[in-house]
Amino acid sequence: MAPRYIFSIIFLLQCASPVFSQGNTSGKYWIIFTDKPAANLSLEKTILQNLPVRTIDRRKKNNTLEKTIDHYDIPVNTHYTDYIKSLHIEIIAVSKWLNAVSVHLNAEQKTIVEKLAFVKLVKPVSRAQTNVLIKHKNKLTTDGKMPFILDYGSSYSQNAMINTPAVHQLGFSGSGVLIGMIDTGFNLDHIALRNVHVVDDSDFVERDKDVSENIAGKGGSSHGTYVLSTIAAYDPGKLIGTAFGASYLLARTENDDGIGQKAEEDHWIAALEWLEEKGADIVSSSISFFDEFQNSSYNYSLSDLDGNTAMTTLATNIAFNKGVLVFNSAGNMGTRGAGYLGTPSDGKKMIAVGAIYGDSTVTTFSSRGPTKDGRKKPDVAALGYSVTVVAPDTNGYYFLDGTSLSTPLTAGLAALALEANPRWSSKQLYDAIRKTANSSSNPNNEIGFGIPNALKALNYDPSGSSNPLVKNILTYPNPASGTIYISFQSLVTSTFTIKIYNSIGQFVISIAEHEPVSSNQIITKNWNGKNFNGNEVSSGVYFYRISLGGKSTTEKILIVKKKS
Repeated sequence: MAPRYIFSIIFLLQCASPVFSQGNTSGKYWIIFTDKPAANLSLEKTILQNLPVRTIDRRKKNNTLEKTIDHYDIPVNTHYTDYIKSLHIEIIAVSKWLNAVSVHLNAEQKTIVEKLAFVKLVKPVSRAQTNVLIKHKNKLTTDGKMPFILDYGSSYSQNAMINTPAVHQLGFSGSGVLIGMIDTGFNLDHIALRNVHVVDDSDFVERDKDVSENIAGKGGSSHGTYVLSTIAAYDPGKLIGTAFGASYLLARTENDDGIGQKAEEDHWIAALEWLEEKGADIVSSSISFFDEFQNSSYNYSLSDLDGNTAMTTLATNIAFNKGVLVFNSAGNMGTRGAGYLGTPSDGKKMIAVGAIYGDSTVTTFSSRGPTKDGRKKPDVAALGYSVTVVAPDTNGYYFLDGTSLSTPLTAGLAALALEANPRWSSKQLYDAIRKTANSSSNPNNEIGFGIPNALKALNYDPSGSSNPLVKNILTYPNPASGTIYISFQSLVTSTFTIKIYNSIGQFVISIAEHEPVSSNQIITKNWNGKNFNGNEVSSGVYFYRISLGGKSTTEKILIVKKKS
């Protein structure tokens, strides 16, 4: 039996006349299709072969995926797109995840497309709510006490507030983590950005491979460069980003020159799909979509901020299920009142980041929750006032305000935690950021779960396991460079075993095997930092598991080898 869409297209070819008046004002719309081609083994194999190994590995470690390839990976039906093109309608962006394309339609075209049997819905493409950065000369100062190897200069406060210096001190910089950046564009000429490891880039506005700003034909505000510098820069004594050792994918989705095309959600979604396929672990975006249209009927409303409606929000849900955690600025609409978040920050499977002053209070401009369905938002908050960024036209520095900057600071913190815990899923990383923030026990709609803490996030135990037969567990010193002592008190008479594992779960050594212990006895064992072959282990995160009375508990050790 012939597929249903064949009959639909034949009928439409006979009945629809693609002759349009050129006088109608056009708008940008999503065309959402009814269905996709059926998946088959051959198609799945082809898709799998085209995915990078790191993308496959990331998807496999994510607990929410049953298969490496799923429905969202199946391409949009080419019969549908070909017919749209036959109506002399240019396709701008394609979303496999949302089974949709974006196009410009005038009124007559829109009427005809809405009647196509394979079209589920035609809806406007939302534009971004501009996240304005405020430049000023004031800057936060420190008390002069910087007990760390790295010299952060004026960027010390933005790092110290989320405790990244303590983790940098342990040797973590985001190495091995791939971060996707979505913004206006990126210039890497500044001395602090020249060594940023860029794996790939793509311009979704101009549809080319040049993501630079302020060049011929590409206007820009340097917004993306400012944002990138807070996470990726490295210029000791001036500016050190929170994840200066990570690798980056750069996606330009916005022309923010004040007169041209602004960010639109179709470019943003296309970029997110590209970043996921390229293997990104984390995505940082400082764009909010809400109400930039002159025609207010195109805008999202507060009632749409429910985590299940906006196109970008739906895309973050899919990304999360594939193992990618998206960080997005909550927005700078705080003066409007409660609930003005913008999308995708209303999402249930992403981290919305608000902004705070140096005294840890919420800034006046930072957007507040709750979402329409009553969830606390933003999720967390970081410094968003007087943040040190690069001055793109010089090798100098600016001090700017905005949730656009608190977001990449937090995404960089997440990269440090993921470097230390490379087998974490997106859900485990999500929990680590929120549950270790300083207001996690009493979240609110100004700063959410509070200010995240890099060291606590890195040490988060996603298993939540604990042995009720053991108490008073101590690990000292921790971090350690030499011998580590492990102590606990048993509440029963039994035998115990202590085994050491590395960060990806590989066995390192046993320091106790079925040894007897009495009720209330305190046990102390030591580990000399060597594996079962007698070789010293390298710096990194290790775990020890105490098994006793048929139950077990796991604790974390940080090994930091002294440089010779």
